[in-house]
Amino acid sequence: MAARRRKKSKTANYFICLDADDINKDNANNIAKVRAKDGVVTAGSQYVTYNLDNNSQEKTQAALIEFEPKKLYHRITGQDPVRLSVCVPRDAHSHLELLQHDPGSMHMMRNKEPMKNQSGTYTLDFGGRVTMCSVKNVQIILEDNPDHIALQFGKIAGDAFTMDVHYPLSPVQGFGICLGVLDNNGHGRTKA
Repeated sequence: MAARRRKKSKTANYFICLDADDINKDNANNIAKVRAKDGVVTAGSQYVTYNLDNNSQEKTQAALIEFEPKKLYHRITGQDPVRLSVCVPRDAHSHLELLQHDPGSMHMMRNKEPMKNQSGTYTLDFGGRVTMCSVKNVQIILEDNPDHIALQFGKIAGDAFTMDVHYPLSPVQGFGICLGVLDNNGHGRTKA
């Protein structure tokens, strides 16, 4: 899978494609898209991952990612880890629009809170899969089973990251969440 931000788009808007050499709006290999829900990336942003059906031209919401706004002190000092929540349907027939009416039809997840070590930096145990410190390193856990890591995403080299996805997330949902993490830093935009 590969993704690219849509050119000339004023919002955070990415296509996820199976063909890394030909990512464009009209490509039949586009399988999903990620878009900032509110149109502008700001503190407390929401992103939605959509599954695309190229045969019917339909899109269905596959994941909702919401970043908690950072407090002013933490935005200035950068000393607070990112906090985010994720919501995905429990089955293929559920849609995120049901969240308000039937929260039981959704898997609710959040990022695992990192622990401060003796030097005062935040750390998570990635089991050796992540090798570099980054504010983009994140583990997503189920709210009703905090021991189950559904996604871990972290930096392994300069511009290289690794992603591990487990049930209940699909690879597309996990990739969409990672694009949101790369795009959002709580108070502005970073390139992804």
